[in-house]
Amino acid sequence: MVHARAQHPTAVLTPAGRRRMVACVIVRGWTIEATAQRFHRILLEEWAYIRAWASETERSAGYAGFVHFYNHHRSHGALGWATPAHALARLQDNLPDRHA
Repeated sequence: MVHARAQHPTAVLTPAGRRRMVACVIVRGWTIEATAQRFHRILLEEWAYIRAWASETERSAGYAGFVHFYNHHRSHGALGWATPAHALARLQDNLPDRHA
């Protein structure tokens, strides 16, 4: 059995991840560090510790599926209960619609 660890720094360093964090900073005034820490906590609670993984391959496949779920299907309170993909689609020039 492989113990899952949520130490995937590339998860928050992708271009889409950066845009999501920028959106949180602009909309809610969160710091980048707080946003990354929250994402890591969610990884632990909703992906890493939710089950035992039989192998590293299975864990990696589960991670890819979770990131897709997180970005496209899981609503986020900080984004007005929208998914990150939906919130990102509302941004214009990396700024929220209501930015003046």
